[in-house]
Amino acid sequence: LEHSRVYIFGEEFDEVMYISSADIMNRNLDRRVEIALPVRDAGIQKRIRRIMQLTYCDTVKGRVMLPDGSYAVKKGAEPLDSQKILSVR
Repeated sequence: LEHSRVYIFGEEFDEVMYISSADIMNRNLDRRVEIALPVRDAGIQKRIRRIMQLTYCDTVKGRVMLPDGSYAVKKGAEPLDSQKILSVR
């Protein structure tokens, strides 16, 4: 896939996590065959959470959507490039 599709609902003990072949758009849900499946393995969930947290905190390529729909560069004290960190593995 060109990019990951991860869905996390709930918090702590009520949390459920899915990986999917599609983002949630009408064209993907109505006119294609797509799949989403739960991630139940605790080790894999932990790894996905780490990736999501790094991506969320990215101050090099990360952006914040503003109320008007435009995007602003995410600010942070230290530059954090999630792609660079994750590509080291």
